[in-house]
Amino acid sequence: MGTIIKRPIAGGSWAKSRNDQSKPSVRGYDEPYLERANAMRSLGNIQNEPEDGILTSLGYTRADPNVNVAIVGTKSPSHMETNIKQVENDLPISSDVVNELNRRFEKLDTDWEQRT
Repeated sequence: MGTIIKRPIAGGSWAKSRNDQSKPSVRGYDEPYLERANAMRSLGNIQNEPEDGILTSLGYTRADPNVNVAIVGTKSPSHMETNIKQVENDLPISSDVVNELNRRFEKLDTDWEQRT
């Protein structure tokens, strides 16, 4: 038995929430994820957070000791190659970043439902 995390980068929502565009585009399904990310980012910068939001998402997911598998879907072989390199070379991310993300989620959670 193990825990599988599906869509750990949530359509790139955490990375897109850092985007300088006024409203970055996401698929309709990912809009709630982007809204959550924007709310969490509104609390200010996170010290020592990786510049790459995808790396932050992967690092956050892999930091949970209960996670055995993270399934990242993509149509782009180059994105998958980058994700694999990040997991192999750039993890773990700072536990302070993980703790701050958890703190912000708990502070702002207004029945944020689990999406599948």
